[in-house]
Amino acid sequence: MTKSIAQTFLRFGKSKDRRRRPVVGSPPRCRLPPLAHPHSRPVGAGGFSLVEVLVAVVVLAVGLLGMASLQLSVLKANDSSRLRTIAIHATYDLIDRMRADPAVVLGSLGLKATLAGNACAGTLTKRWQKDFCAFGLPAPLNAGSTNAVEVDCNSTSTTTGCGTGNCRIVVRWLDARGEAKGVTPRNTEFSVCTRVPAV
Repeated sequence: MTKSIAQTFLRFGKSKDRRRRPVVGSPPRCRLPPLAHPHSRPVGAGGFSLVEVLVAVVVLAVGLLGMASLQLSVLKANDSSRLRTIAIHATYDLIDRMRADPAVVLGSLGLKATLAGNACAGTLTKRWQKDFCAFGLPAPLNAGSTNAVEVDCNSTSTTTGCGTGNCRIVVRWLDARGEAKGVTPRNTEFSVCTRVPAV
């Protein structure tokens, strides 16, 4: 019985030594990290605080307001450019009519012609007036006392007119949307000098 007990201890010692000795060529053992707590935050993973979110919202709002103001300015400039283009087309249409037949605009032996600012709202008798109003330019400020179109072929002054033998054409309209905020509205003018055949 003593011999069997010694053999049992001997086997136990050999098996214990065998477990402690690493096997040559076997991969190293990896220890798994402990399980994270369900409410814990991983290392290196951060979020945004409420202050950071508020700062981002304020910056975004300021940028959007700036873009809206810029867009409004662009729309005003586009509308002013559109009205000026219409005035130029209307003026050169009038010049072509005068060159083709001055009497159609100036009348027989006439050197001046006008179109009142509020005339487009009434009944027109002359063809060139109807065609000019068809362009749709806004009436000038104080339309009752301000002319929308003035044709002067009688002025010899180069300061107020275009000199002898030339005709000065002035077109006026109110560009209310193009004026800056707080500025008193005023009429916009487009004038050009041209030479036409004698009436």
